[in-house]
Amino acid sequence: MRHGFTLIELVIALAITALVCLGALSATAALARSGDALQRRSRTADFREALGPLLRHDLQHARRLAAAGDGIELNVSSALDPASLTVDHVPATVRYEIRHHGQSTWLVRRQTSPLVPDSTALVCPGVNSLTMQLIGRDGQATAAGRPQHAARVRVRLDRADTPLHDEEAIEFELALP
Repeated sequence: MRHGFTLIELVIALAITALVCLGALSATAALARSGDALQRRSRTADFREALGPLLRHDLQHARRLAAAGDGIELNVSSALDPASLTVDHVPATVRYEIRHHGQSTWLVRRQTSPLVPDSTALVCPGVNSLTMQLIGRDGQATAAGRPQHAARVRVRLDRADTPLHDEEAIEFELALP
């Protein structure tokens, strides 16, 4: 009568246990990567939703777009009312720039005009840099110029979302009429 397991039986049991653990670890890692990718897509959609309508309005009414320091400056023919976001048919200068607010950085929209009150709006949190490129009907990109000659605009936001400041870029395009 035997009591206990032989050495070979223990080695086989350990090998099977190790394979099961490796499989579970691999599945967990794949699930985490999938969750991260889904979260990035969701953040991109959130940024497009927050920035898209403002930027689309400003670009549709822009007479000029130029890089200005740490942001983008547009001369627009129709300002937005800061309270209701309805169109005021008065010229204005709109500047998208990166500013520190509290513990984080924000993409800020500043609008100045001699005919309506100046306004400042916090648009997107955690943005470290902003670039815009006008894409002409011929497919060529330019950093500045007259938006009327562009078919679309490419927007790139660089972010630092984690305490370790792991940079992440969010890029999207808006079609112009």
